[in-house]
Amino acid sequence: MTFAGWERPVELLTERLVGATDDQIAAAKAIGLSLRAGIPALVAAHLISARLYEPLRLREASGTSEEQIQYGLELARATKSRDVAATDLADKGSFDAWIDVLHARRAKAALERLKPCAGDVAVRSNGDLDEIASIGADGQVYFTGGLGARERVHKLKIKSRSTATGTQAKRARAAAANRAAHRRSATLAQPPSAARMRQLEAWLIDETASSGDREVFEDVVSNASDEAVIQKYLTGHPQLFRIHLRGNLGNAVIPWPRLGAEFVPDFLLVEADSAGLHWTLVELESPTKRMLNKDGQLAPKTREAIAQIEVWREWLTDNLDYARRPKSEHGLGLVDIRPDRTHGLIIIGRREANLGVSTDHRTRVARDSRILIRSYDWFIDQSGGRHLAGMRRELAQDEAQALVVS
Repeated sequence: MTFAGWERPVELLTERLVGATDDQIAAAKAIGLSLRAGIPALVAAHLISARLYEPLRLREASGTSEEQIQYGLELARATKSRDVAATDLADKGSFDAWIDVLHARRAKAALERLKPCAGDVAVRSNGDLDEIASIGADGQVYFTGGLGARERVHKLKIKSRSTATGTQAKRARAAAANRAAHRRSATLAQPPSAARMRQLEAWLIDETASSGDREVFEDVVSNASDEAVIQKYLTGHPQLFRIHLRGNLGNAVIPWPRLGAEFVPDFLLVEADSAGLHWTLVELESPTKRMLNKDGQLAPKTREAIAQIEVWREWLTDNLDYARRPKSEHGLGLVDIRPDRTHGLIIIGRREANLGVSTDHRTRVARDSRILIRSYDWFIDQSGGRHLAGMRRELAQDEAQALVVS
């Protein structure tokens, strides 16, 4: 059971920390056991049951290790509990009871000191900022984003209250929301809901490119001196991407998506299937530029494009909540995007320029960075249906023929 505020957990912890009851004192006296004054009811219950182990032929509690006794004594010191000695922790049943009591004392004191509530942003023991979702009856604090993320309250510091305003509070909430978004990433490997797909509705494509679309595109590439005219044609004819995409639940092409005010990739491609939404960042370079140097090393423009995609991924990592949030909520609407699983596609140069040149370096980038580097001829061939592997499948495949250039 969890609560939005700290008050009810404190009440429940206080109830757990009451001293031995009249019934317990009477029961102890009846069996010849003297309970010391102020002993917690949880401990008294164990001591009474322990006295009855032999007459009731119950199994006696096992002993505790030296490490456990030291843990208990350190916890007693931390909570200023002078009513606990090493002998009180010698058997397992007594140890368990006292640890329960000491944890409750520590949690109650921390709750009364911090007064945490749902919506507050807390600094966790590892330095992360997280938004409090609820507080358990045992004083554990749970955080937004799911996966059971929680921490004992005494380890926390309150960074910003839920009612706080101002720049620092906004930054704290943004950092906490980003942390929660990363945690949710682990839950996204499932078919996207209809509501999530509707957020991509404006960019969904079903039709494939016609022969006329492909013929014109090939001429556009052949006559282009840079990538600008190619970008313009693909923006007007996004169906040319369709043959590259393998989302059996939907595919989308987003031209000129803005990543905040800083960056604008040429395209974002989306494939939806039973494993979720798969995103690809696309960087177009000039068809007149080389993909590889003659020695097989990546050419300067190719290296520059790789660095650009890595920067985009870093931006998404640092702004994940903002990137995923629907546009109706002042976000970018990049539904369920996962930076650590976002692929890259660089299209640069022509095939002829790289004939006979080793593609080992390009293959290594695809394997290590999940960035596919291909020529415009590869794109034209795929769009014409001559190769149907698809981008994600090509990234997953081992490219054994080092001298084959696409």
